[in-house]
Amino acid sequence: MQRKNSENKTIAAKTILIVEDNPEFAFHLRETLKDEGHQVKLEHKGKDGIHAALSSIPDYIIIDIGLSDMDGYSVAKELRNTEKLENTVLIALSGYNPDITRSKELFDHYFIKDTHIDKLLELINAPLSS
Repeated sequence: MQRKNSENKTIAAKTILIVEDNPEFAFHLRETLKDEGHQVKLEHKGKDGIHAALSSIPDYIIIDIGLSDMDGYSVAKELRNTEKLENTVLIALSGYNPDITRSKELFDHYFIKDTHIDKLLELINAPLSS
């Protein structure tokens, strides 16, 4: 499905799941992605995010590393072990620098909150690679 983003450019709308426990940041990110024309679902706990991912099979899953019920690495590990999510792009989003080795094993991309949001939008607004 094609949509116009906030800059009036035509983009392919993506399905995105955000797993983020900071309500203010989560709301802001969800609204930003919706403004870009994407379909966005939000979960605040890792276990709820896993359930939502398995039931909806999104194009992208953005996972906070420091969740309250389980860390984002554990969420990603469980999702990576699910065949029906093999084409889903996993993105780590954190307020601190990554554990590079774990991040590369589990995530396709890693962004730092507040400093890399423009790069995150650029990635999501680009065409999905096959």
